[in-house]
Parts: sequence; C-alpha cells; structure tokens
Amino acid sequence: MAAIICENYYCVYWKENHCVLEDIELDRLGTCVVYQHVPVNPSIVERGRKKFIENWNRELEEDLRLDRELEEQAAREKDSDRNDKEDNTIIKVRIV
Repeated sequence: MAAIICENYYCVYWKENHCVLEDIELDRLGTCVVYQHVPVNPSIVERGRKKFIENWNRELEEDLRLDRELEEQAAREKDSDRNDKEDNTIIKVRIV
C-alpha cells in the first residue's frame, strides 16, 4: 500500500507528513473528510501568531533596509559614472 501524504499537522492521524490511516475520503475540493482536529490551547496559538508576526515584521524591515541601501549604492555609482564621463580634462605635457 502506498502512503497517503498529508500536510495537516493538526490532524490526529498525521505522522511525519503522512496519514496513518489506510483509507480516507475526500470531498469535492480534495479535502479530507475523516480529519480529526487536535485541540490546541488558544493561548498557545495566540503566542505563536504573535511571535510569527513579530519575526515577519522584523524580516520585512530588514529587507526594506537592504533595498534602500542597494538603491542608494546604485544611485551613488550612477553619479560616479556620470562624473567620470563629464570629466573630459585634457592634460598637456611639455617635454623639456
């Protein structure tokens, strides 16, 4: 028998990304109808959500900071290139 892959971590039948049942039923959308939810304390879920959002916001701020730094660096390089192109100084040398 082939293993049934399951991504529903909160189902009592879930084990290591597979369903421990040999047979399951799916509805028209492909959702398992024998799913049994593992009760989770709401305060644990809320702490997890808060931690996830804090990490998400921290990573977003870091990404935005890095984007700004890259944009500033590109602008400086563009200005440097423009200044190099505008500097058409001719050097005259006198050989004695």
